[in-house]
Amino acid sequence: MARKFPSAVKSVTIVGGNGGGDDKAAGGQVVYRRRGRKKRTSPGLRKIEKYVRRVVRAQESFASTYLSRHDRSSRDRKNGWLRDVISNTARALDPALRKITR
Repeated sequence: MARKFPSAVKSVTIVGGNGGGDDKAAGGQVVYRRRGRKKRTSPGLRKIEKYVRRVVRAQESFASTYLSRHDRSSRDRKNGWLRDVISNTARALDPALRKITR
């Protein structure tokens, strides 16, 4: 019985007597059970994928933090982004390193 059910339905069990009057035999019969999702990555590559995702998130964190500091330095002083490039880079590196080591 291949039926489609809403995603909230995990399994369907028919519970009822078998007609013989024996209550102990009236357990239940599972008619439909949702299978787990198929994993789309090879087992050997899962750890590598996890690491790559972590590195990309750290790069994203670094870029957004650096960009906001760069813009603020440019607003504050003439050629301020160039004067503050080392300190802005160092300060943007901290949250990125926290993300990569977490």
